[in-house]
Amino acid sequence: CVQGCVFLDVLSWDNFNESTHLQDQVEAFHARFGHYPESVHADQIYRTRANRTFCKANNIRLSGPPLGRPQSDPTVQSQLKRQAREDEALRVAIEGKFGQAKRRFSLARVMAKLAETAQSTIAITFLVLNLERCLRALLRLLFRLYSLLSQALEDRLSASIASDVNMTHKMALSAQPTIPLFAIA
Repeated sequence: CVQGCVFLDVLSWDNFNESTHLQDQVEAFHARFGHYPESVHADQIYRTRANRTFCKANNIRLSGPPLGRPQSDPTVQSQLKRQAREDEALRVAIEGKFGQAKRRFSLARVMAKLAETAQSTIAITFLVLNLERCLRALLRLLFRLYSLLSQALEDRLSASIASDVNMTHKMALSAQPTIPLFAIA
């Protein structure tokens, strides 16, 4: 999940340990975006020694507590706790995307008979999930533009009306007949 977009890279019906795919997924991120991620927010199962070593070698921060004894310095402990809370907040957003796919886009009710059909259904679900995100961003932009344009038009119209009223008032003053103060007989 990158900026709200979900990528489906591995889909398997076999039992496997997901932690073995972390390095491949990080490399796929590197190939897709041209750089390694700053951090990886993963479940505890992904925090193996091999994955920690890989992340350290590529300057990637792997979420979760570091191995070994806890730090005795209270400032370091507070920084680690703050970082853990921030990481957990990001993980909640990522897990929320899967919950959204299950609830709103029927990912929890895939009932296809063939594996290929089920895989297509799952892939289309993630495609629609990403398209909905893009559509929401586009609509937000269009509503913002509409708001700005209507505000500018309203300002221009009120300025035009004010100048018209001013002009009408001046014309009315200049068109008034003059009443003589004395009468000539």
